[in-house]
Amino acid sequence: MEGVALDPGPWAADSRVQTPDRGTSVGPGSGVGVTSRRRWPWVGSLLLIVGLGSACAGGRSSSIPPSVPDEPLAKLAQANEYLTKGQCDRAVNLYREVIPRVESQPGIAPYQVAELYYYLGMAYLCQKDTDAAVTHFQKALALEPLYYPARNALAIAYVEKNLLDDAERIWLELLKVPDYPPAAVYFNLTRLYIRQDKWTKALFTARKAVDLAPDELGPRLLFAQILEHLNMVPDAIGQYRTIVEKWPQNLESVYRLAQLYEKTGELCEAKRLYFRILELDPVGPHADQVAAKAHTLPCDRPVLVTPPKPAEKKPPR
Repeated sequence: MEGVALDPGPWAADSRVQTPDRGTSVGPGSGVGVTSRRRWPWVGSLLLIVGLGSACAGGRSSSIPPSVPDEPLAKLAQANEYLTKGQCDRAVNLYREVIPRVESQPGIAPYQVAELYYYLGMAYLCQKDTDAAVTHFQKALALEPLYYPARNALAIAYVEKNLLDDAERIWLELLKVPDYPPAAVYFNLTRLYIRQDKWTKALFTARKAVDLAPDELGPRLLFAQILEHLNMVPDAIGQYRTIVEKWPQNLESVYRLAQLYEKTGELCEAKRLYFRILELDPVGPHADQVAAKAHTLPCDRPVLVTPPKPAEKKPPR
């Protein structure tokens, strides 16, 4: 059954969690984080572990046999770039052109071919050709059953096909894998349980994701939204306050916190946050609505708007 969706909020498109890299990183070579604009609109809010930084992703390393020419590896790197940018058709076409050339080279190991099929499956998922994506993820796993990013991606494809029990089974199995990031799995399970209206399970898995990844915006934001949906207002306010303190540029959380303050009668706090939104996004699509709130909510004291701190940059790994 299609579950009740959480209200995404007016700025939700700017605060989706994205992790298109193996482990828990965002994009090739970067650290964990959240993009300001959705680079992977076709996966919604599911955490996606892709592995674009590995040896088979276009860079020469000791694991690549010398028999593989540089030219197809360069094209693989180009296909990966297309995929990262969401240029789905280009990625599919280039992967389909290059993969047969690479896998036919002597010395290529099964796990390397599996990784190539995985990339092509990701490109098909990007293209919304879910059946083709499932086929190539399964090909990857037939060659390398322990290639866990392909298992995660297969679960995401199953969600797209509404095979929710199959997706849950895969993610629960991934929780048993020592080297696989459990926060990502708990986050994906949370989205799955929300879709199934299993709110008690969603609350548990969201809390686990936050406990395992306390410095990540996505799990905490989803946890706060679930608390709000379940009318656990004080707890939701606490989570949104943490988000606003740690990620002051996240408009969705500022807006939701302002709404909850308004709901609980803390009108001066609500008014202050609405003014902060206007400072952060003065010409946004919801500026008129926010301005009306900021100027009309009653408050018996001057409202001081604390300028948000610039987002902290994490040191390179």
